[in-house]
Amino acid sequence: MPVQQFVLTYPVEAALTLLGLFIFLFVLFNLLKRPDSSFLLRPIPAYERLRNLTVQSIETGQPMHVSMGSGEWSQATPELVAGLIALDYVGREATRADEALCATMGNPVTLLLAMNVLQLNFVRAGAYTGPAGNELYFYGPDRLAYAGGSAHQAYRRPREAHALVGNFGDDGLWLAEALQPGGAPVLGGTSDPATAALMHLSVDESIIGEDLFAAGAYLHRPRHLGSLAAQDVMRFLVALAIIAGAILASLGVGG
Repeated sequence: MPVQQFVLTYPVEAALTLLGLFIFLFVLFNLLKRPDSSFLLRPIPAYERLRNLTVQSIETGQPMHVSMGSGEWSQATPELVAGLIALDYVGREATRADEALCATMGNPVTLLLAMNVLQLNFVRAGAYTGPAGNELYFYGPDRLAYAGGSAHQAYRRPREAHALVGNFGDDGLWLAEALQPGGAPVLGGTSDPATAALMHLSVDESIIGEDLFAAGAYLHRPRHLGSLAAQDVMRFLVALAIIAGAILASLGVGG
């Protein structure tokens, strides 16, 4: 039976087959991975530069600025989780060196989670309070107010770099443009196609589309490697199946 006919005739069985294949690949890659491994991962320059700039921030004493957007938590959970992961990475490295950071957000839930993430980093480092210079600012969900407030705080003192990782709309473009005259590198992006296209023109290193959701695997969470590798393989297999189906259909096979 041709693949396309099987999928149309038995959709539930086809979905369960794909799910089973994904689970098998997920378990396999997690068993094969090593803590220092980046197997099957293509390079994403923005994450590599974020790691380098975090080290430079510790050396120069100039804090990093992490902006997580003004989007509603209920409508953009994956993007905001990616922002929290980036904040966790920068905060963890800064806490180890007793350095501070600056974070801006426009959602109260994100603010509470950001405070929790940084507190956990302090506890891991053996302290219960962080560096006195840590700055967390909440500007509300209005996108223009958020962009203006974040840009103002970023200019209050020198920043090593600005990482815009989260849910952005027009505020992402406004903020990225406002940060450029300061001279510090601006990194970041969002998963929204229209906003990502505009932000790509305004940042020094962009994170495009679904690359945003790979923050954990590329920064500091090796356990995410197996999941990401499994997803990449599944995408490749689905694309291969579509191409093969198109070729077979053109040749009149299975029609």
